[in-house]
Amino acid sequence: MIPQGSPRPADGRGYRYLDVPVESRARLAAVDALRDELGRRPPLTQGELQRLRQDFVVEYTYDSNAIEGSTLTLKETALILDGVTVGEKPVKEHLEAVGHGGKGH
Repeated sequence: MIPQGSPRPADGRGYRYLDVPVESRARLAAVDALRDELGRRPPLTQGELQRLRQDFVVEYTYDSNAIEGSTLTLKETALILDGVTVGEKPVKEHLEAVGHGGKGH
């Protein structure tokens, strides 16, 4: 929570007082309701956070390398990041996957 009387950011982030178009109000209300629901849930455990981070690294590595033309599947990318060599795939693609996602996995 931001304390009352705190200085406002100088970059124009003060949207609270802008007139919100009618067609956007329902969506914003839905977002607020989801945020409130999320706030009522217990925090994630360290194990859950670690699994989410690992999943993110695998998917981000897969997507980034696919854009560059990699033929690795999502599952193959996960195996490579876990240190397994996938047969019949170019060494270059293994190295790209490890180089991209190896540090965060």
